[in-house]
Amino acid sequence: MLYLWALKIWYPNTLFLLRGNHECRHLTDYFTFKLECASPSAFPSLSRAWRASADFGAAARSRAGKHKYSEEVYNACMESFCTLPLAAVMNKQFLCIHGGLSPELNTLDDLRVVRPFLSAPPSSPLERSSPLARTPTDEPLPRRAQINRFREPPTHGLMCDILWADPLEEFGNEKNTEGFVHNHVRGCSYFFTCVRLSLALHWGGRAGLLHLRVVPRRSSSPD
Repeated sequence: MLYLWALKIWYPNTLFLLRGNHECRHLTDYFTFKLECASPSAFPSLSRAWRASADFGAAARSRAGKHKYSEEVYNACMESFCTLPLAAVMNKQFLCIHGGLSPELNTLDDLRVVRPFLSAPPSSPLERSSPLARTPTDEPLPRRAQINRFREPPTHGLMCDILWADPLEEFGNEKNTEGFVHNHVRGCSYFFTCVRLSLALHWGGRAGLLHLRVVPRRSSSPD
């Protein structure tokens, strides 16, 4: 991750990083990134089976009190995740997002417009350095202001769907006539259909959608 940040600093106008569903406190804790950064006996990401073994227990005891980095480094990483864009348009043709579409996504303006900080002044250095921090608190919200990416992902809504939604398993051959179906696999967000994607590309004037979270499917074929 530090390598990616270094590349972004070196190539600020040609390299763009987008936020994914794992860039949050809950999943970085669940998948041991927090443990690796800031907890005693910190280890790189290891299999659960090995963590449950006696060897891991012995190794953990031998490294008790040691940290790879610190809690401060972990919190800085989490803060940086909250500044990552949720989407990008590449070559004026392709909409790039980590997850998928949302019932609340009607135009690209829904992604461009970010809700200003109205309730309190920005608390972190990253927020204070953002152009949003200079938005007057008495300025009325734009009509289509729907999303604030400077936070932990919510469990529902537009930001959640951008990070978590998936195409239907039968994408392109689905029998479902609805645009969205509850995503029972992930327990949040939706599956979206080919028809809904076609509509979104039509009103957005885009040639395609780049769904960045791709999991290879198992196949018995050598190809």
